[in-house]
Amino acid sequence: MSAFATAAGDPCWIDLATRDPLGAKAFYTALFGWTYDVWDEEAADGYIMAFKDGAAAAGMIKNSGASGQPDGWTTYLRADNLAEVAAAVPSHGGRVLVAPMEVSAQGSMSFVADPAGSTVGLWKPGLHQGFGIHGRPGSAVWHELRTTDYPGTVAFYRAAFGWDTAARDDDGGPRTTTLGEGIYARAGIVDDGEGPIPGRWQVVFGVADAGASTALAATLGGRVVAPVVESTYGRTATLADTTGAVFQIAQLH
Repeated sequence: MSAFATAAGDPCWIDLATRDPLGAKAFYTALFGWTYDVWDEEAADGYIMAFKDGAAAAGMIKNSGASGQPDGWTTYLRADNLAEVAAAVPSHGGRVLVAPMEVSAQGSMSFVADPAGSTVGLWKPGLHQGFGIHGRPGSAVWHELRTTDYPGTVAFYRAAFGWDTAARDDDGGPRTTTLGEGIYARAGIVDDGEGPIPGRWQVVFGVADAGASTALAATLGGRVVAPVVESTYGRTATLADTTGAVFQIAQLH
């Protein structure tokens, strides 16, 4: 199956850093029906590719704990001019956390932090183009940044990544800006107020039945962070996997 089409600046990939890859594989297989392959079978911490219906859906990597970061999901934005984008990040108020580096022939990557402290990955495609599936049950359907510096964060993604944004502030909820507009929106930035938690990207996965998936996650050893609610996007819930990595689900119709 061909890669899901993305443009520069779009979310193009996600992966999970987990201290228990075997447990994570079992959890997400049962929840989303994923299958797996490993890029480097000889490496103890080889990168795990997750597939849904034969198409690349996500990645997993062993979290050794050396970084001090908890287990969690990372969103990557497509950066065809990776070196230029990373070099420009500090001038727009962000920080380069990991300088651009090649990942064999698969592509090149970097990690940066935006002005509110949220980490986001950058990916320059090589052999690995990113999502092979998106917007369907068992795959990512949405990418949302909850930020404590809404104006500064919106300005950062516009300037650093060339986002063409649209404000959506008329639905009674928190201020929201999207990458693209309406049915063409590819990601969102949400005003999370001035709380103590730094900005964070959240991955939303599609499911056929939010209630059933929430109940299943709990039986698999996961945790219900926020139960199913009716939202602007339909029936959604916030869950954590067996080592505490948080993600959301949204029921698709």
